[in-house]
Amino acid sequence: RDGANVVVIDDIITSGHSVLSVVDALRHGKDGKRANVLAVFSIFDWDFPSVNKKFEEAGVIKHHITDFDTVLRYGFENHKFSENSLENTNFSERIARFCEDFR
Repeated sequence: RDGANVVVIDDIITSGHSVLSVVDALRHGKDGKRANVLAVFSIFDWDFPSVNKKFEEAGVIKHHITDFDTVLRYGFENHKFSENSLENTNFSERIARFCEDFR
């Protein structure tokens, strides 16, 4: 119905492109029926600053269950990663390169 309050749910937010496209479509509506998007919820959010800026610029509130920093912190605090395993797989370098793409 026109003016419906909705929450958009997504599994993972990386670039934000797909979920922001959904928000835009809901806001613009179809056949004169538009939705009021209250927020976006996701299970996982990479929480990249450039993506957060896109959400702010779009006026979209974003919530998540967990994010990359939380997963890393949990892994280190609970000894799920070892210094040796990180060095052997170039894990930290790979993550740094990945994150650079979204800054």
